[in-house]
Order: sequence, then C-alpha cells, then structure tokens
Amino acid sequence: GADLADAAMALLAQSPALIIDLRRNGGGHGDMALLLAAYLFDEPVEMSGTYDRPSDVLTRAFTPRVAPRRRFGADKPVYILVSRRTFSAAEGFAYDLQARGRAIVV
Repeated sequence: GADLADAAMALLAQSPALIIDLRRNGGGHGDMALLLAAYLFDEPVEMSGTYDRPSDVLTRAFTPRVAPRRRFGADKPVYILVSRRTFSAAEGFAYDLQARGRAIVV
C-alpha cells in the first residue's frame, strides 16, 4: 500500500488543509500509520511505541527517515474524524498526531 499512499499524498500535498476520516476504521498495521504520518511532518518524529509486558521491553517507533515524494507539510491544518468504531492503529494514529499538536481530532 505504500505506493498508493505516496500517490494519494502527492495529490493532497497541494491542498490547503487535510481531513482524514477514521470513523469506522477498526485499525490496521502500525507501519502504515507511521508512513502516513511522515507526510505530515517536515522531518522524522517519534510516535507511540509498543510495550511488551512479559519481557519489559519498550520498542520506540519513528516516522520513516526516507523522504516521501511530496509531503503535505507540517504547517497546514490537519483534522481527523473519529468515532466509537475507531480502534487500534487508527486510534493510535489520531492520538499521536493530536499529542504532537499536528492535528485536531473531531
């Protein structure tokens, strides 16, 4: 899906604002959330990692260092729509962007 995300974000890079609809999104793979977040920042950013309780190991997660073709950028407004059905990686994506002051969650 990385090639599709790159094509979509290249088109959206020209937009003055971005609305991401995560309502009824039950989640997905965290790597895709990291990839999509890379388009919304100008440089790599630390996102929520994962914690394995049995081994007491925290794995840190960062947006990819490889620059996407065209970034949306860090200065234009981003809004994320969520609902009771937003879960897992979609919920984490919304949380991370809100916690870093990059998006407004509605």
